[in-house]
Amino acid sequence: MTWQQIISKIMSYIKEEGEVKREELSMTITPAVWVVDQKLVVKGRTILENVPENVRASSGSNTGPAGGMFLGTALEKDSSWHVVSLGTLRGVRFMACFWFKLWWMAQKMGDQGRDIPRETQFLLLETTDGSHLTSDGGNGEHQIVYTVFLPLIEGPFRACLQGSPEDKLELSLESGDEEMTASTFTRSLFISAGTDPFGTITDAIRERHEKKLPGIVDYFGWCMWDAFYQDVTQEAVKAGLDTLATSGTPPMFMIIDDGWQSVGGDSQQKDETKELEAQPQPQLIRLTGVKENSKFQNKDDQTVGIKSIVNIAKEKYGLKYVYLSLSDQPSFTVNSSFLLYSQPEMFCSIALFCNSSKQTALVRASDDFFPRDPMSHTIHIAALAYNNVFLGEFMQPDWDMFHSLHPAAEYHASAPAISGGPVYVSLLKIWNIKKYTGVLGVYNCQGAAWSSIERKNTFHETGSTP
Repeated sequence: MTWQQIISKIMSYIKEEGEVKREELSMTITPAVWVVDQKLVVKGRTILENVPENVRASSGSNTGPAGGMFLGTALEKDSSWHVVSLGTLRGVRFMACFWFKLWWMAQKMGDQGRDIPRETQFLLLETTDGSHLTSDGGNGEHQIVYTVFLPLIEGPFRACLQGSPEDKLELSLESGDEEMTASTFTRSLFISAGTDPFGTITDAIRERHEKKLPGIVDYFGWCMWDAFYQDVTQEAVKAGLDTLATSGTPPMFMIIDDGWQSVGGDSQQKDETKELEAQPQPQLIRLTGVKENSKFQNKDDQTVGIKSIVNIAKEKYGLKYVYLSLSDQPSFTVNSSFLLYSQPEMFCSIALFCNSSKQTALVRASDDFFPRDPMSHTIHIAALAYNNVFLGEFMQPDWDMFHSLHPAAEYHASAPAISGGPVYVSLLKIWNIKKYTGVLGVYNCQGAAWSSIERKNTFHETGSTP
């Protein structure tokens, strides 16, 4: 046997042994999430049964076993809207963040698939058997396991989750355009699992440190929405800045909210502009320009206007940031966020808080603060806390404004102070300067909830004694 033949045999043996080892390794290293025998299994626990055959799974990693996977589906007909069953939920409790209004999310908890609301944007499942105290032997067999479901955007389709009366978990896929159809989806839902709920969420989501935090996070500021609503004027802005400065709480930023923009209807004539702008709650109007409206214009006094009040705020009152909200009202029929993407250097990153967040890592995390709605106060804080579990992984949540002279002033003031987000009124941020300690806030948020039937906040019995 020649040396060449000997070397060839050795190389062949090494290759065969390597393939065997790789096969053995793939058999012994089990992914955290997988679909087998029409079951969705996470760390050895079955959480979905009767998974349809047209539900397709693919790995969340191209380099080996991963802690997550993608789900898609193959359907018979093209359509602009599909609702696909993912299987029947089994032995879990859930926390869901769902759209309860067109713009905002709230939370819901339960232990049956039928209770998962429509338009669920984030779903966290917890197995009901096991213990938090048992050490993880590698597969979580005796531990409580958490599973994160993240609906995604695939092409022109957006995904969300919902439950069915049969306790099935369903995936809704919608393009919003009857002409935009499809029948095959590969990565519409991401699933990640682990024994630490916070670590599992972090592993599943792009973190906020990849985005830039705006400077206002570190400053005290003033948003004028709850002060003036749409009746904001230059004189009112000056009076407010004077009051804050003389009270010893000068703001470093301010947000002039709705009420300064040029607005109009589709068939509106120019001579109707002033009348429409003066209406307290205009209906079916749209943003017609970024120029200030007649309330900030005065032909006889050129100093009156948005540019003037911005200069006064910065030069006289020392404000570092002044933001003008472009379109933050539900009565507008078009969204002006596209302006922020086409001219980001002009409009900075205030789009913010409410609608979009490609430019910044700051986002409004809940429905508005309603100072005159007593049912909303506990709901507001609870929704912020639970929405933060989801949003806080990839954005810096903004907890909205509050009133410093209000029956629930302390309740609303302390929450944003420990949230890490911007603080809007009469309270300094509570700073934590030690790496391994934190500030813990405990709030009683019982007594009221959003009613999906009545479509409003309602009081309810909690069963607790005074």
